[in-house]
Amino acid sequence: MKRYFDNLVFILMIAGFVVGIHAGIKYGMPQYVHWVFNSNAKELERITYNGMPQFKEKIVNRMKEDNLPVDFDKLDNHLKTYTDRQGVMHAEVTWSVHVDYYGFFPKDFHYRVEVSR
Repeated sequence: MKRYFDNLVFILMIAGFVVGIHAGIKYGMPQYVHWVFNSNAKELERITYNGMPQFKEKIVNRMKEDNLPVDFDKLDNHLKTYTDRQGVMHAEVTWSVHVDYYGFFPKDFHYRVEVSR
């Protein structure tokens, strides 16, 4: 009976470990996508642009390359570009991700990245 109990505890520990790793990946992936896009967007700040259309085009291309979960048909909801009085071009990218771990712990992640040049 003791051996059966030890095996059961071991199997439950392994199952808990697997569930924990899977949940960590599921909840951590949106954070990773945000981190990668934020890092790549900061690289765009160092490039010189000829105007707002080229600036916006570079940002949209970066969004597609980084596989942001954005509906590109409704891009105006997620990407806002403007120029301030000093002539600095700004872009603000926003998106949301809903993560639900099999009905437990539903969570909405809202992200915002600002780029200026």
